[in-house]
Amino acid sequence: MTQHSAILAILNSSRKPLPPIPSRQELLGINTSFMGGIIIDSPTYKKMPWWDAALSWCDLATRQLVYAAKKANQAQLATGPETHCILEVPSGAPLYNEWNQFYDPAKFGPLDWTNRLTKLDKQFDDLCFEIIEAGFKVHIAMDENFHVSIQVIQLVAQRLKDLGISKYCVAMPGYDGVFYGWPPDWIAEWFNTSRAINPDLSLIMEFDPGHIPVGNGPADYAPDGLLKNCDGILAETRWPPDNTIWGVFERCYLGYKQPPDQDVDFPPAPFYLLDCDRGPRYFNGFETNWPYNWVRINPDNDDEVTAARAQLSQIRGYFRSVGSQYNG
Repeated sequence: MTQHSAILAILNSSRKPLPPIPSRQELLGINTSFMGGIIIDSPTYKKMPWWDAALSWCDLATRQLVYAAKKANQAQLATGPETHCILEVPSGAPLYNEWNQFYDPAKFGPLDWTNRLTKLDKQFDDLCFEIIEAGFKVHIAMDENFHVSIQVIQLVAQRLKDLGISKYCVAMPGYDGVFYGWPPDWIAEWFNTSRAINPDLSLIMEFDPGHIPVGNGPADYAPDGLLKNCDGILAETRWPPDNTIWGVFERCYLGYKQPPDQDVDFPPAPFYLLDCDRGPRYFNGFETNWPYNWVRINPDNDDEVTAARAQLSQIRGYFRSVGSQYNG
């Protein structure tokens, strides 16, 4: 044990006992409200159209309201309780660098928990434990700029190993801009780098509409494939339903059920997400364009909130109807 690891072990000995280590299915079966639906009445920000990526930017009082709201959100999701909280690792940029939306840089500006990509701040440790103690798994995301993400995952993989909480956490390199976005060899490097540092950390990635990573079909998930170290994938689709659902979910989810509105008679599709030596891989119908829409609603307008929730309920219901067991 290194001196740094020994210090962390001493610090962690005073924390609350952690819940049982989740199974692989519990860790990778991600069920959240990433697309939207929750309103948080924050003492700091007033009414928030809650977006999970914002947690690292929020104060303790707001975070506690988020945990309570997520636990009460089963009716909205109708696929079971929420399972994960996103911990986006601040590395110097604003949370969401666009204006005219709730999380604009004036309120959620530049923040760095990495000491310029050299060392993780203790706030990362504290938030990991806080999420686990609240009853959730930790879904770690990072800036999808490759040159930032490849540095951050090395810090994260080592820190989780030192803290002894890797098996409560799942990490991804960024959001839908990773693929299409990064070339396949960069993606493989990210996964291989993390796995070499911390074999116990589960790794996932998101893809943009219709582009299942990384273009070679089931071969990518074979023991010698580019994604051999990937444990699951998250889908972005377009809405209303189109081939980014029909042509994708069947390749990623063995329980796919062809919906009545599927207007093309597709030939049988190969299943991509082959089991690996760590166990089954998992798929999540993570998002459509609705996170973009949700953070731009007026949370004080009850009619607008009701209409948005109805649309989100329709999307999630459609994902369930075609067999997607875990959704955003």
